Amino acid sequence: MTLPAWWDRFQERIDRLQVLVPQAIEDGERDRPISLPSLENARTFAARLPGVRQPGAFIQHDGLARLVWQSGKVDGVCQFTEQVAIKFRESDVVEFVLFRKESCTERTSDIVGYAHVDAILGIVRDLKLEHVMTAN
Repeated sequence: MTLPAWWDRFQERIDRLQVLVPQAIEDGERDRPISLPSLENARTFAARLPGVRQPGAFIQHDGLARLVWQSGKVDGVCQFTEQVAIKFRESDVVEFVLFRKESCTERTSDIVGYAHVDAILGIVRDLKLEHVMTAN
């Protein structure tokens, strides 16, 4: 399998989170450790995406891993952000939050739900949000 060009930077971020979260627990800022199955699911998903740009990687307060892609768009003088955010559970189900907006005059569509990890890219494609994830 060919890993994305940004894989090493992504791994560095994950490694850094694995240091920061236990330190935050020790400091009393968090009370839940990283879910290793969730983190592994996020890594596996990201490794299958050689054609996308590097996502932001986060550990939520519940210990689950979250990958986020955002894309700023300009429509005349108006700027807005579209987003694909995927939260990895300890199973093959993901939670997702998608923000879609075609123009400044259109209301932002917020799509929130659960899907099988293998179906999420199809959902992103169907909603015409793949440009948020692809390299510029």
